[in-house]
Amino acid sequence: MNTRGPFPGLSEKYLCSMVCVAALLCLSQASLAQSGRRKTPSPTPSPAQSVVRTGTSEPTPARPIVRPSSIIISGKTHSDTGGYHSQDVRDASDEIKYLFELFRLPCKPVKGGTMTAQEAHDRAKKETDAYVLWLGINVRLDESSLESVMRGVVLDHVDYVLFRSGTGEIEYRGTVDPNKIVQTNENGARLPPMTQGRSRDVNSQLRRCAFEIVRVVRGRL
Repeated sequence: MNTRGPFPGLSEKYLCSMVCVAALLCLSQASLAQSGRRKTPSPTPSPAQSVVRTGTSEPTPARPIVRPSSIIISGKTHSDTGGYHSQDVRDASDEIKYLFELFRLPCKPVKGGTMTAQEAHDRAKKETDAYVLWLGINVRLDESSLESVMRGVVLDHVDYVLFRSGTGEIEYRGTVDPNKIVQTNENGARLPPMTQGRSRDVNSQLRRCAFEIVRVVRGRL
């Protein structure tokens, strides 16, 4: 008995071929769909996320400190008796100038003559390349004995002020008592006061004070 299938006129071999082709098509579409799901497109970076590289700038080197090339030496003498006229300022300025040149200090010493502390301050404000060193020389009459009175005045102390150029600000202020100047030897031991056993005349004591002033001021230049 000849039984017909649902597609009359088609042989079984042909039908099998059609079924195989349809199965292959289904498998091909499934693999394409699966591969499409696995491939994830890379996100486009937003402008905010983009890295902007800028050139690195080297640190600005610190400017070297410019020191004045000269120092103006000035001063004024004050006496407790009044009416005292001397060349103390000139003598002290000469000694300081000599010591600056002897030690070859970086500032060239220039004698500025007699002036008050206020005048020295005003002079420093006008300067652009010079310190102003002011000396306040204080002398007094030693009335401890008749002989002391006959010798005349002695040096009591010297005030000194180092003014900065351009501003007039005080770089350093100090006082030298000629009776209390203390030196040390090469081992650091303290020596007796420089005035002990030496002349007490004003000029000699001014030279010793000038040495002490230069010793201190040279570290500020």
